[in-house]
Amino acid sequence: RQMSYQELGSAARGLAVATDRTLGGRSQRELLIFIEIERGAEQAAAMLGMVLGGRCFCPVDPSMPQARLSAMYA
Repeated sequence: RQMSYQELGSAARGLAVATDRTLGGRSQRELLIFIEIERGAEQAAAMLGMVLGGRCFCPVDPSMPQARLSAMYA
């Protein structure tokens, strides 16, 4: 899927706001957020949203073996 810069920015800002609401705003900034999405426009929007929200994130390749994903999430 392709996104315009305007769509990308809008999606990223929406995700930043939703993340703040879900995680309790500034009190949870130290949480590491894993982004497990196939590469593409949605992944770019998710990463930009985390940057805009001041969050720490780690992009994860969903095709990794389940054992490795489980170890990362532990």
